[in-house]
Amino acid sequence: MHIEKQKTYHGIIIFGEMASGKDTLADYLLEVNPKCCKYNIGNAVRQFLSIIKVNPEFKGKNRILGQSIADKLREVHPDILNDYCLSLIYEKWEKILEFSAMNNYDNLDFHTALLHKLDLIIEKEIPLVVGGRTYQDFDYWCNKNFLTVGIICNFEKRYARLCKRDGLEVAQNSNFKHNTEIDVGFIAKNKCEFVIDNDGDFNHLYKQADQLLKKF
Repeated sequence: MHIEKQKTYHGIIIFGEMASGKDTLADYLLEVNPKCCKYNIGNAVRQFLSIIKVNPEFKGKNRILGQSIADKLREVHPDILNDYCLSLIYEKWEKILEFSAMNNYDNLDFHTALLHKLDLIIEKEIPLVVGGRTYQDFDYWCNKNFLTVGIICNFEKRYARLCKRDGLEVAQNSNFKHNTEIDVGFIAKNKCEFVIDNDGDFNHLYKQADQLLKKF
């Protein structure tokens, strides 16, 4: 894939279906570029998954439970998971970079001021946001000037990886037809600015990741 370095981004947002290799990609980027720092949109949801240890009703249904919780949180506000993830990036640098408060800004001025703060953050780190899934997520991070990266992989390989990582029971109980899974498959392949094919081995993935980093 030919890469031209011209646009300045505020970070990377990675879209991909279950077990497509999102975390593997992010972890490699962390390894080869110490400026990278990983964040996950699903972290807010994952805090709830430990209830499986004390409630047998959800045994083997980790992913179904996570999808249900995420759906309910998005009912509170469609961007609540994205806002939470971005707030982790923001708060990490708020004191270090001495950000001024933005309480009195209207929506347009607030957005402009936030982008300016992201300009300052990208000088210190490259945020890697893992777990984009919806069209709402796509628009949100595009609006924050993040490079959209899609990682694609065929179903058979994704299912095998899911069995190996989470066990057969979790894989069998996973909802591959959930609305976000259907949406993210299309987004990763057709809407993202940079698409990575993860049907091959690690070396194949890493070569594409190296090309990705040339954007920064």
